[in-house]
Amino acid sequence: MARNPLDPDAWLREEHRFDMPGEGADIRLGVHATTNFNAALAYAVHKASQQGDLPGGEPNCGIILVLDMFGLERLPEADAVIALKHQDVVIGEIEKDRGIAREMDSVHGLAEAVLDFIEMQRDFLEPEEVIDREDWFEAFWREHVFDLSPWIILNPLERIAEDDPERLFSIIRSAIENREFPIDMWAEAIEQWRFMEPVGFDRLVSVHAVHPVEPDMVDDPYYEDEDEEGPIVFDMMDVGAPYVKLLWSSGEGMPVNAMYHGTDVYRARKAFPEIEELIDCPWDFGQPEGVGPQ
Repeated sequence: MARNPLDPDAWLREEHRFDMPGEGADIRLGVHATTNFNAALAYAVHKASQQGDLPGGEPNCGIILVLDMFGLERLPEADAVIALKHQDVVIGEIEKDRGIAREMDSVHGLAEAVLDFIEMQRDFLEPEEVIDREDWFEAFWREHVFDLSPWIILNPLERIAEDDPERLFSIIRSAIENREFPIDMWAEAIEQWRFMEPVGFDRLVSVHAVHPVEPDMVDDPYYEDEDEEGPIVFDMMDVGAPYVKLLWSSGEGMPVNAMYHGTDVYRARKAFPEIEELIDCPWDFGQPEGVGPQ
């Protein structure tokens, strides 16, 4: 175990917290990890942006840690609580669906009806416009991670309908009766979890640096930066992801239970001093400040 592993209590000491007003330790404590690579990338850029340069002016950048979380209990992450706040919208539509109503006493019939319901809802759903396309973080999060809409529950609902009709039967009946879906389903929908055990070097699979990105985008698809050696500038109509560079690998390959944790050089070094000298920003410039919620 590392001397300073990723610490479930780190939120208590964090200067730049990534949380909403009113959220407390009950939902924020833990080592946060995701199965969504783009979510970890966004968190990494945000952390580096808030931290700024390292001591001595050394450039700082986002770091993505690939972790093997096999055997650890996972708890829902705070965004799952935010996502479920409007679940009555989905439950209300389920109640009104005639196909579901006809199959409420049939396990497999209900699974088929729910799959039909999901397909119909997706046909009507239209992507929400990004609120602020001038801000890379906001635009990237909405387009490549998730939008906090109650309809993201359709993804785990579909998987359960296909893989476990009996569990689905219980979930649908409980949702109608109690007006809620299990919070684990919302965590699965947004692909974000937290773990209450320290995560040490023995679970580290690889370390990747995220190329710095400018927080402000341009409204010009033909824009060319005069200084090509610097943070990437994205166009508002092409909200892309900065590329990443491998800094270290255990050589063990990608495990089945691999998850991603977004952080920065400063925090990654503290967590894994065994490879501290290998964790750095491989570019001559760091991540500019001002990316993510302020």
